[in-house]
Amino acid sequence: MLRYDDFDDGTLGSWKGYRGEILIESYLYYRSWPNCARLYGNSIHGSGCFEIDVDTTGPYTEAYLIYSIQFDSGTRPSVDVNYTKTFEADQQASSNVWYRFAIPLPLSLVTNVRILAAGNQRNGYLDDAYVIAK
Repeated sequence: MLRYDDFDDGTLGSWKGYRGEILIESYLYYRSWPNCARLYGNSIHGSGCFEIDVDTTGPYTEAYLIYSIQFDSGTRPSVDVNYTKTFEADQQASSNVWYRFAIPLPLSLVTNVRILAAGNQRNGYLDDAYVIAK
């Protein structure tokens, strides 16, 4: 395991918000008690994303970002890896449901990942995010 973020220590680690405000949410929504990261989409330029740079440099043959996420209604999940869309759901996510995603990562470089989480004036919640490699 290269990294693990459950936000229970009250910090965001290396996660940041892209087109949205990211903060720690306590006791309201979480997959692992007591905290998760909440992103509030507040941009007129598009939906908000959780963003992180992941380093997969090393003697690995496979690497994945695995995370749990919950959306407000009206959000259609998608993921950009190095600024290219690599996944987009064909329908909107249900609200108040935790989804688990596993995203393959490129090897031997630092990779930017953006996880669409919140439409304008909507929230997204991220928890139990980790990177594994073998």
